[in-house]
Amino acid sequence: MDAIVASLPPATVADLAGLCPREAAESVASFLTRETASGSTLFAETVAPLTDPAGPASKSARRAAEFKARARDAFVRNRFEEALQHVTTALTFAPDDARRAAPRASPPEEESVPSRASTPTPGSLRNDRAAVLLRLAAERLEAQDRLLFATFARLALRDASVAVTSNPKCAKARLRVGVAARALEEIETATSAFRDALRLISTTDPARVSIAKRLAEAERARSKTPKSVAASSGVTSGVTTIENTTNRVDTQKKVVDVRLTPDAGLGVLASKTLNGLEPGDVVIDDEPAVASVLNKAFRATRCHFCHRAVSVAPTPCRFCVVSIYCDEACRDSDVAHNNLECGENDSGCWWMALPAETRLATRLVFFSDGEDTRTTPLHRRWADFDADARARLAATAVVASFCVKRGQKSADLSKEKKDFSPGAVLEATCVVLGNAFAVKSCSHPSRVASATTPDPRSAEVTRLANLVASLDTKKNPHPTPAAYLDAWRVLSEEAQPVALATFSLTSRLNHSCDPNAHVELALGPLMPTRPNSGSGPEPSFHVRATTRATRRCAPHEELRVSYGPVLGSAPSETRRERLNASHGFVCACDGCLREKNAEEPSRIESGDDDDAITRRWDDTIDDA
Repeated sequence: MDAIVASLPPATVADLAGLCPREAAESVASFLTRETASGSTLFAETVAPLTDPAGPASKSARRAAEFKARARDAFVRNRFEEALQHVTTALTFAPDDARRAAPRASPPEEESVPSRASTPTPGSLRNDRAAVLLRLAAERLEAQDRLLFATFARLALRDASVAVTSNPKCAKARLRVGVAARALEEIETATSAFRDALRLISTTDPARVSIAKRLAEAERARSKTPKSVAASSGVTSGVTTIENTTNRVDTQKKVVDVRLTPDAGLGVLASKTLNGLEPGDVVIDDEPAVASVLNKAFRATRCHFCHRAVSVAPTPCRFCVVSIYCDEACRDSDVAHNNLECGENDSGCWWMALPAETRLATRLVFFSDGEDTRTTPLHRRWADFDADARARLAATAVVASFCVKRGQKSADLSKEKKDFSPGAVLEATCVVLGNAFAVKSCSHPSRVASATTPDPRSAEVTRLANLVASLDTKKNPHPTPAAYLDAWRVLSEEAQPVALATFSLTSRLNHSCDPNAHVELALGPLMPTRPNSGSGPEPSFHVRATTRATRRCAPHEELRVSYGPVLGSAPSETRRERLNASHGFVCACDGCLREKNAEEPSRIESGDDDDAITRRWDDTIDDA
């Protein structure tokens, strides 16, 4: 990208200062088009590796076979944790079954040894991993570690079930389903799986004796299990939910209005139809993000859809070696990755190389609905950038637009009339830069017990431990500055950016250094999927936001959250510098105007000078 930006003529860069985002991107795109037409290969050489189907994100049957062999070697040596790592890596590299001819059923093998197929498929590798997980579960059972035993058994059941779906005639996969289900006391599932395995296995296979014994034992256990217990467990599993409704405003009432404010554009105001808001009242309830992207630093440890930490046996993307998921549900729900970035269009690894803001921008365009998008009314940050920053943003948008369009035809994106022009991508990038939330995760949750008050960096962090309980019980309806400082210190020292997300309504909340509301950001579904009308599973949202009042708000009062250091946590000059750097504006909120900068009392722990405050704050405004 540096080479492309450096190639732009100074006059073109200078002209960007007088152009809006769409015009700036189109201007840079026109220049690069002319240069390419005149024989320049700079742009082509830059995007070629990003759109190469055989690039670093591509699958490799050869690598899959190599890691499968390593897994088998570790397995026979009883090094099961090592075997799990290798078979998971092999599964990551294995090309999807849909891109190859259906594999022939391999002959039955020993129950304890993974399969030996020369060309590993995802289905066969899931079967192999189930065998490894069952051995790990057995080790945990011997060590009387019931928690890890159940975890490994549940993962083995999932993998073996996927293997059965991939190859319904595989007796070993059904056997492993039965073993895992029996370990989890799922008697009906175990009995059915053992019966199917016995039906499929060869009549001359000596393993029939073992399977028959397992089936007989499962049937005896089933006969001893009261039907009422089995029925009740089947009905309640994954359905029953407990919801805390304390301080939850009636959702049938209009709680907030979005209107123009005197000094900050569109804002969110408490509705005049209510009698005001009490501390802890929910004003924006469980809003799903329009789109989100995972921080690059967590690509190998967190789900690329719900952004939660993955297990030791994650589910890989079907078509690339980068994205991993909690399970098939998260993988199939990540439609932006499946249809826009990856999928069967062999579009390369361009999305890996993009900045998080630009990648999120392409997802916003993907999820847009014609010209009336959910993010159209949001502020577009552009005016505060200098010419060099605008040139870089415009060039990045041009590259992203080219890469997306390259895969549009095979992905059928063109039929959906999505505008992936450079101008549209840059406009969406400006929306992200002005409105995105950095979803944070505290690395030491046990150490945030004292931070039970509303989160001072509420527009950029996840909720703190005990935050909801503090608000719901109204134990502290008027948080003190000291409590805000405690929470801010925890976040500034321990919070880590996990993902970047943009919302339709929540992103309209304006800033105040003395906020009267806060936003709780939740990763992944907080409760099991609710049943719907029967059209299929209700989609779970990856990131959701809930906004609560932190003090009494009048019916006409604007709701504001803090984007940065709160009142009393740093001098107003420092706060303004930080906000100008991170959000592009100089704060003039009521809290700042009330302060006398030269005489502002310090409420920060002794020993903290301005430089230390600035360094600590720098750690908290990292991009996701």
